[in-house]
Order: sequence, then structure tokens, then C-alpha cells
Amino acid sequence: MADNMKRFLFVAVVAPVAFAAVLVSNHQNISCEEDIHTSCDSNVLYEALGTSGYHFWNEEVLITHCSDILSDIECKQAYLTECKSSEFDQDFKILTNGLKSLIVDMCNESSELRKGYRKHGSCIANCSGDFDFCFLRSAIGSLKENDVISDNPDERMVKNLCRFQAIFRTCAARAVEMKCGEESAVYLNELLSRPLEELVTAKCVNI
Repeated sequence: MADNMKRFLFVAVVAPVAFAAVLVSNHQNISCEEDIHTSCDSNVLYEALGTSGYHFWNEEVLITHCSDILSDIECKQAYLTECKSSEFDQDFKILTNGLKSLIVDMCNESSELRKGYRKHGSCIANCSGDFDFCFLRSAIGSLKENDVISDNPDERMVKNLCRFQAIFRTCAARAVEMKCGEESAVYLNELLSRPLEELVTAKCVNI
């Protein structure tokens, strides 16, 4: 596969991915005396994320860390189930169930999602400059609407994220449609939508 076909667009809309801690784990024994990131070690995947940029992963890097990502989500979910309230556990599931589904499909070479990557990936990867613009536009756009957001910091964060992802998805899909066609834009929208599907349904409907 050509080098540009190995650049897998991996936009999960940065904030929820970071919050969900898509990080490497060795399935260590859970200790409630430690914080979640110590109990579920994360250094290796942090390094991989740091060298790959926020837009995309090299396909080889993705495949290398497929099991690490899924194991880490499971480790952190086990930590929250054992050490935190059910509310923490439920919020974590909302943030990570879609991501788990996406990763499972992307790590399966015969899945429709991987087939779509092989078809659309090279053109979508060439839109990285447009995604930079969309990211900045989304960040500014979500902050401009802050005047109607509540004083509760958690609620404010969720509403900002809801607005950010909506602006980003629309902007990115338009850019890809212009350069790659409607079919590629539909594929991109699936990549962007699945990690946030449960969050959008649970938190963003009335925003």
C-alpha cells in the first residue's frame, strides 16, 4: 500500500478521546489507592499519540496499538466500577462505547470500515490542512456561544464539546466532499460520528 494510504484519519474529536484515556494498559491489578492513570499505565501510547499528531495515525501504528487501546478502556472501566460511583462508570461508558466499536472494526482487516479506508483514505489524508482550519473554527465557534451556558463547569464542558463536535464534523465533511466527493464525505462522517454517538444521544440533543 502506498505511503499516503497508510495515513489513517483518526479524528475522534480530540477532547473525548483524551478524556476517555485511549491509552496503553497492561491489565494490572486495580488499586483504588492509586489514581486511574497509575493503575492503568499509559506512557507507551501517550508517546505514540504525541508523535502522530491529532489528525491521523499511520496505519501501522494503529494496528500495533489496537489491543492496547481496547485493553486500556477495559482497565479504566474496571477501575471506575470498583473504585468510583456508578455515575462515573456510566459516563465513562458513554464516552468509550462508540470508540471501542470503531477500534474493533478498524482493527479487523475484513470489516467494511477498513475496506472504506482503503477506498477513501488517500484522498481524505490529503485534507489535513482543511482539518486544521476546521479544528480552529470549531474551537472558536463553541466558545462564542458560551454566553448561554450554565455556571456548572461540568455542564459547561459537555455543552462546549457538543457544539465543538457538531461544528467540526460539518466543516470537515464539507472539505472532504469538495476534494474527494460525496461518498468519501459520508465515510468520514462515520469515522467522526461513531466515537461520539452515545455522548451525542445522551447529552447533545437539546443543545
